[in-house]
Amino acid sequence: MTEIFHSSVAVAAAGNSNPVIVKRLSQCTVTVIPGAGATAACQYTTSSDAEVAAGTANWINWPAGQVSSPSSDAILYRVTALRLSATGAAKLEVLGNE
Repeated sequence: MTEIFHSSVAVAAAGNSNPVIVKRLSQCTVTVIPGAGATAACQYTTSSDAEVAAGTANWINWPAGQVSSPSSDAILYRVTALRLSATGAAKLEVLGNE
């Protein structure tokens, strides 16, 4: 039986969220929900677990870039982790199959 993976992270002010480790997912859906007046982007990395843990991973913005309204996209390939980068309060939701 396939199990559903669901995780979310949020930031209350400008900055980056803690990473969401998703390396066991072959693909997932991500939703970015910026707060009022904020913009936000999902970022992904293929850096190693150790680099993510050390804060030295290379992060790449998703194709939509910074968005100012709720937006979703599919990550169709394996990545190590996702995070939220925002100019104000925002939330990132991740949904996939394990």
